[in-house]
Amino acid sequence: MGRNKKTKQKKTKKRPSGARSKTRSLLEVRFETALAHDTAGRIDQARAAYGRLLGRDPGNAQVMYHLGVLLARSGRQAQALEILQKAAETAPEVAAVHLSLGNLFYLQGRMEEALGAFDRARNLAPEMTEVHAGMASVHHRLRQPEAAILALERAVALAPTRADLVTNLANTLHRQQRTDEAVAVLQAAVARIPNNATLGHQLASLSGQATPTAPAQFVRETFDRLSSTFDRHLRDDLGYRTPEALRDLLSATVPEKQNFARMVDLGCGTGLSGEAFQSLARHITGIDLSEKMLALARDKGVYHELHCSGIVEALWEQSPPFDLFVAADVLVYMGDLSPLFQAIRQRSAPGALFLFSTESGTKKDWTLQTTGRYAHHLAYVQRLCQNVGFDLLAHRQETLRKEKGAWVMGDLFMVRRKEAAQ
Repeated sequence: MGRNKKTKQKKTKKRPSGARSKTRSLLEVRFETALAHDTAGRIDQARAAYGRLLGRDPGNAQVMYHLGVLLARSGRQAQALEILQKAAETAPEVAAVHLSLGNLFYLQGRMEEALGAFDRARNLAPEMTEVHAGMASVHHRLRQPEAAILALERAVALAPTRADLVTNLANTLHRQQRTDEAVAVLQAAVARIPNNATLGHQLASLSGQATPTAPAQFVRETFDRLSSTFDRHLRDDLGYRTPEALRDLLSATVPEKQNFARMVDLGCGTGLSGEAFQSLARHITGIDLSEKMLALARDKGVYHELHCSGIVEALWEQSPPFDLFVAADVLVYMGDLSPLFQAIRQRSAPGALFLFSTESGTKKDWTLQTTGRYAHHLAYVQRLCQNVGFDLLAHRQETLRKEKGAWVMGDLFMVRRKEAAQ
C-alpha cells in the first residue's frame, strides 16, 4: 500500500458513556414510582406500574416480589402465587420471597408447603423474625405446640419488644399447662415494655387478677392480627354461629318484628352479624376498634356506615337513635357492662331491642378468664337490665364456639327498652 492510500473505515456512532446508567436510572425511577403508589395504597396504579416494569425487564425478581406481595394483599392469591414462585426460581437466594410464599401458602391452608417455604427462608436469613413467627403459625395449625413454642421463643429472642410475639408465646405455653412459664414470659416483657396495655391484660388474665374491661389496645391488636383468616377460622374451625343464633332468638320471640329502621352492630368485626341481619334493617351502622376488620366488613357491602372506635364512645356520638342493637361475641371483652348498657339506653328509640351474647359465668358478676375474655353471671345481667331500664324478653343458653376442642357455653339475651309508666 502506498503512503497516501487511506483505508476506508466504517464510522460508528460513539455511545455516550452515561447512556447505560441513564437507562438503568430511568428504570429505578419508575420502580420508585410504582413503590410510592404501592405504599400509598393506590393498588391499581401500583399494579400497572409494576406490570410495565416487568414488560421492560421480565426477569426482575425485585419487581416480581413487590407485585406478588401486592396481589396477595389485594386478594388475588392465584396470581400472587404464580409470580412469587417465578421470583423464587429467578432469585432463590432472596429470603423475603420465600417468606412471602410461606405466608401465602398459610393463607391458602397449604401448611406443609408453607412450612417448606419458611424453612428455606430461615436457612437464608436465620435472624429474620417474621420467618420464625410464620413457622410458629404453621405449627399451631398442624397441632404441633412444642415446635410452635420453640419458633416463638426464637422470634421473641430476636424481637424482645414485639408484644404480639410475647403474648402468642405466653398463650401457647398456657395452653400446654405451662402457665408459670407463661406468666414469667409476660412479667419479663412488662418490665421491658411497661406501658403496653395488651401485655398487662394478658398478665392479669393468667394471674387471676380482676379488671373492669379489656383495654382497647388489646382488642385492636388481637383482631388486627386475626383479620386475614377470621371468618374461615371461626366458621370452619370453631363452629361459630352466634349471629344466626341471635337472629333465631329474635324470630322465635317476636316473629312480627322483622323490620327495623336503624340497626347498629356493636363490635361488627368482619361483618358476620351485618350479613345475618341485613334483611331486617333498612340502615346498618357498624362499630369496631380494628381497622383491618372494618376493611373486610366494608367489602361485604352490608353496612351504610362504619366507625373505627370503641363502642361506648361511638354510641354517645351517634344520632338519630337506633331501634336494634346487636352485640355478638363482643361483651366478652368487657367486665363491667354498666357503661355500655347506659349508652345503649340513651341512644335507643322507644321500644328498641338489644340482642347480645355473653360467656356463662358462675362465680362473680364477671370474671376475667385465662383466655383474656370475660364471663358474666346470669343474675348480674338480669339485675343490670332491671337497673338500667330494659325488659328481659328472652334468654337461652347456647354453645358459642369451640375452645381447645371443647364447646364454650354462653348465654343469648334479647331485651327491650322499658318505657316510663304514663
